[in-house]
Amino acid sequence: MLALKSRCTSAWAQPRQRLLLGAALVALFSLLLYANALDNAFIWDGTETFLDDPSIRDISYLPSYFTGSVMADLTREGSGFAYLNYYRPLVRLLHLVEYQAF
Repeated sequence: MLALKSRCTSAWAQPRQRLLLGAALVALFSLLLYANALDNAFIWDGTETFLDDPSIRDISYLPSYFTGSVMADLTREGSGFAYLNYYRPLVRLLHLVEYQAF
């Protein structure tokens, strides 16, 4: 019994095992913290920027991500949302990648 305790204690004393345990605890805590958000609906501009945005469904819109605002593509498709007049090309690129992947 003493040999087993000694072996376990020395294994967790190594930096790699402590790092893995710490990372696992942080990941578990993060999952528990945000798990209740999975059942919720979009808020504020989520519907327009995710569900109603045609530019994340078609890769031909990619150049417009770097030359115009979010509103420019939505206006081009006939639905103008004046409060979406902001320039965020990398966020829009990430939305495109996520939509294509999932």
